Amino acid sequence: MAACLLRAVMLLAASASALNLPMAGRPASAVAVANRAAACSPAMSATASAETEAPPSFVQTEMRGAAMKLHTRDQSPREGQQPAQTPVKAWEPQREDYLQFLVDSRHVFAAFEAIVARTERLAPFRDSGLERAASLSEDVAWFEAEYGLPPPDVAPPGRDYAAEVERMCAEGEWERF
Repeated sequence: MAACLLRAVMLLAASASALNLPMAGRPASAVAVANRAAACSPAMSATASAETEAPPSFVQTEMRGAAMKLHTRDQSPREGQQPAQTPVKAWEPQREDYLQFLVDSRHVFAAFEAIVARTERLAPFRDSGLERAASLSEDVAWFEAEYGLPPPDVAPPGRDYAAEVERMCAEGEWERF
């Protein structure tokens, strides 16, 4: 019974704290309320201490040990058991790379928008604000005007992805979703 009362007091205090409601004229945390409640009743304090001193769980013992065997010393200096790994050379995209991404994305979104325009079942997605091809065209034009970079041709990944989306639509694979 004391444990139930303590939980109820903690829940009430947490709710009041989350809602920023003052308790007894000032905000109080759930821990502060629980400590005051435990101090008022010896039975409650014994129950509270018994509940907080639970034996370690599987996650804290065996699983933690297994996870630390997989961590490197860089990730966990005190407990990591794997040797430190040399970092992969950082890739820094250039303007041309970003422009290629925009062109490929525009091609893929144009394919999606064409499918939505001709598929009656997808009519709720028309003029929904999900259209991106026009905005991507503006971005590509801005790159060309700002940096003098002509838009590249659609790269194979963008072309292949758009073709796969078209194939899925033609074969009715949309119906499964």
